[in-house]
Amino acid sequence: MKIPTPSLTRLLLAPAALFLLTAQADTFVPLVDMVSAGSDNWSWGGARIKESNKGLEVKENNRDGGYGDVYFSNRLPILPHGQFEVKANPKSGAYTLQLMGFQGKEGIANYDLLKGEDTDETHSVSLADLKISSHVDSMLLKFWVVDAEKASTEIEVLQYGILIPGDDAPERGSWKTAEGWQTDNTSMAPTELGMKVTVGEEKNHGSVVWTNALTQRDGQWLLYLPEVTNTTLKLTLPTFQKDGSYLESVNTDLSLKAGWNVVDLSQLAWPEGAASFQPKIWIENTEGSVTLGEWILIP
Repeated sequence: MKIPTPSLTRLLLAPAALFLLTAQADTFVPLVDMVSAGSDNWSWGGARIKESNKGLEVKENNRDGGYGDVYFSNRLPILPHGQFEVKANPKSGAYTLQLMGFQGKEGIANYDLLKGEDTDETHSVSLADLKISSHVDSMLLKFWVVDAEKASTEIEVLQYGILIPGDDAPERGSWKTAEGWQTDNTSMAPTELGMKVTVGEEKNHGSVVWTNALTQRDGQWLLYLPEVTNTTLKLTLPTFQKDGSYLESVNTDLSLKAGWNVVDLSQLAWPEGAASFQPKIWIENTEGSVTLGEWILIP
């Protein structure tokens, strides 16, 4: 999906000619689609949500009347270049979109993404515009219907993703087979969501390492894990020199969770001579498992 926001338009004047360089549009990459996720992935507050002809419909169901909310059940990560795309059609009253910022399990801040919208205008809002605190590590999105008895709004588009400036293209891949993975006291099986990794019984932990080396070390790497069950996940990055020989492993100090996880490669302490790396995921508990979904490498 292309967002028609030119990153550069420049006129060059010359004695004999006028040159117009065409604008390069930024690229929006949706990661979480809260409409196609369906009403089962939403929870009710003072409103109810159900499927509609064009998406999802939110209706006030509050004994005090005039307002009510629903919220998306899965927390959203703080993403580099994070952006929301919204198109909703108020049938009665207006709607407000709010973000609750969390540090761990504690709610520490609220942010108005949109407030009192009463038209069906399309909106693009970046996290940078909201000035999210550096202490916030995840967000809960609330959708409010307001300003009328039995207020109602139909949501057509509600996506969260990343905006890539200019013509830079992210590298993207998915894990649908065990090809490329090396296991240690773990087993892998394909599912509808991705590759499920389960710890063996020989010891209380295991690991998988993706043997396809990546060379970029100064952007962000996003990992999507559809399911994490009965385990604590740790991510390390074994590094290699240009000749392919092992150098050392970089500890990311990152506990992976279900959903999108952000690895800021530019902030890691890379050893001198590191030319490439491989992701290695450690899984605790013989009853533990993780499902590997997809990844995106942002320039």
